[in-house]
Amino acid sequence: MSAARALVGSGVHATVLDLGERVGGRVADRTQALDGGRLLSFDRGAQFLTVSSPDFKAQLAEWQAAGVAQEWRARHGMLTAGAPRR
Repeated sequence: MSAARALVGSGVHATVLDLGERVGGRVADRTQALDGGRLLSFDRGAQFLTVSSPDFKAQLAEWQAAGVAQEWRARHGMLTAGAPRR
C-alpha cells in the first residue's frame, strides 16, 4: 500500500491486488458462527501498530483523521509502557 500510495502521489496509476478473500491483511477481522448461531468477531492479525518513523506517523495521522484508525488504550494493566498503540 505504501508503494502504491507513493506511485499515485507521483502521478503513476497503480492497482493493488490482495490475495485474501477480504481486504485488511494483518489487521483484518473475522466473524465466525458459533454453535447456536451466535456470531463471534475477532482480530486475525496485529492488534495494534507501533509508530516509530516520521513517515508512518504521518500516514497514521491521515488514517486517524479519516476515522479508520484510532489510538488504543490498554486496559487492566496490559502494555502500559512504551509507545502509544494505534
